[in-house]
Amino acid sequence: MVGQPVVAVERAELSVPFGVVSGKVLTVANYLIFIDDEKPESSFAVAQQDLGSLTSESGILTIETRKPVRDRSGERSRFSFRLANPAASSLLASWYKSGPAAPAAAAAAAAAAKASPAGEEPRIYQARHKHFPFGGCMGRLIVSKDRVAYESVENVGHSFRWQLRDIKEIKRDNPYEIKVVPFVGDESNLELQRSGMESSDYKTLVDRIAAARASAP
Repeated sequence: MVGQPVVAVERAELSVPFGVVSGKVLTVANYLIFIDDEKPESSFAVAQQDLGSLTSESGILTIETRKPVRDRSGERSRFSFRLANPAASSLLASWYKSGPAAPAAAAAAAAAAKASPAGEEPRIYQARHKHFPFGGCMGRLIVSKDRVAYESVENVGHSFRWQLRDIKEIKRDNPYEIKVVPFVGDESNLELQRSGMESSDYKTLVDRIAAARASAP
């Protein structure tokens, strides 16, 4: 496309709920493409007009898409890449700003920022920590913007707190069954009581974990 900045193919790691995926980020005309090295069939492309936002910080490129895009971890709308060459993020940002969707996205982001409260209340769920091989203890699961914690009211030794970047994987088999697998320590299986975790809240949590891990030193 005439007038589009030329962006070379860049090595990158895509953050996913279960780790990172090695591959390449490139732009071709008005498409941003990620090529999955190990599973090429899980590669994906996003049209410039379908990008809601594109930001970069310290070599971490984060994009928000207007509709879900499928990669090897499933469908989602937020992707974080760690670029092998951090300087390339400025070229990708220039490519994004040259597109027709950027001004509308900037206006929407400004409106959202004005409407959003300064802080964010944590999500609190009544939960039972399932012990192995049997038994359990009651408490509450607390999900905030930067950590996940379980506070046992029956056994303080079964209380846990994880920074999002320290979580290797989180699973939600159904709205009432949550499994937290940290990089260090044992996994925790929680059974939510009364109300379960909505799909939208789970997706937000997974995306935040992926972004926190990608930005960790």
